[in-house]
Amino acid sequence: METFSVSEFKAKCLAIIERIVRTGEAVIVTKNGEAAVEVRRAGPKPRAAFGFARGEVTVLGDIVSPTTEDLWESLPE
Repeated sequence: METFSVSEFKAKCLAIIERIVRTGEAVIVTKNGEAAVEVRRAGPKPRAAFGFARGEVTVLGDIVSPTTEDLWESLPE
């Protein structure tokens, strides 16, 4: 894994990012001689929390109207 100082990374940022995207190889950026960050290609976009099961669930019956007392009385104890 190649290492760049912060100042060198700043000067060559666009070229380094293009190379990371092309090759998939991550680089280390150092600050004061110590590793500060690792820059790598982004992974796949995470799935949305809402709507992830869209098209996979079927609603049967009325889910809006309140239940009736008759329903609760008909359930076994």
